[in-house]
Amino acid sequence: MRGNSNGLAAGLPVEAIILLSPISSIVDMARTATNVVGAATATTLVAATEEQLDTAVYNGTVETLAAEA
Repeated sequence: MRGNSNGLAAGLPVEAIILLSPISSIVDMARTATNVVGAATATTLVAATEEQLDTAVYNGTVETLAAEA
């Protein structure tokens, strides 16, 4: 173990961490959006293949209340 107190455990200086922190949050938002889109797509595909997808509601030609669904 080295006695270097200028950097963090990853070997990066504090200045680099400060510059990369905002980028990390943007990447995290993109990762979350990708996960949400993937989950919605998978759910839609499974519903369509199981013939449980109401295409009129999916296409927006019929309005329903959330309580009815």
